Amino acid sequence: MLRDYNQPPSPPQLLFIHLHVKVKALRSQRTNRTHKDQSASVVAKSEIMLRARTGKSIPAHWALDEHGQPTTDPNLALKGSMAPSGGYKGFGIGLLVEILASCLSGAVLSKDASPFSGTKGGPPSTGQCFIALDPGAYSGDTFIERINTLATAISVQEGAHLPGSKGQVNRERIANEGVMVNQELLDKINSYKKCKSSQGRSFTYLQYR
Repeated sequence: MLRDYNQPPSPPQLLFIHLHVKVKALRSQRTNRTHKDQSASVVAKSEIMLRARTGKSIPAHWALDEHGQPTTDPNLALKGSMAPSGGYKGFGIGLLVEILASCLSGAVLSKDASPFSGTKGGPPSTGQCFIALDPGAYSGDTFIERINTLATAISVQEGAHLPGSKGQVNRERIANEGVMVNQELLDKINSYKKCKSSQGRSFTYLQYR
């Protein structure tokens, strides 16, 4: 179907298109490890939901309203669609993921899926696509050498870091220092626990530090 490119894209063309990529090199004595996990949108939808709850505006390049126009209102953004990162090239990456995770798997198209943020419409019935490659079947030990060389070339640059390295540092810090939780959020979680526990479900209280 042809579209008039002078008109803004309709929300379903961008809605719920996510790139979920994890690239891992297994840690060993010889290998660096990197982990890339990202969305094909400029920011995750949860960031806009947080702004809506706190009454804060969003940058105009984050999302489109239901008419396909940029908006700084998070509530209007939630009625529209997320903006793809990288412009039309980023949208192309999202489209590739849609083909793999939806068309190839036989799952529901993202434009037809119900929201993940509520019960309206029932289960989203979206799909997943996992691709695992054995480096040994391709380049053997050369893979380890190249990964180390590439990782070193990136990490030695001032201000640069490997994807996943910041998260690894944070995990180690949190394991030692714990997590600071806003009291308002903690109260909300604990009230939810009390509500659900009346139905026989078991939850664990978070300890505020």
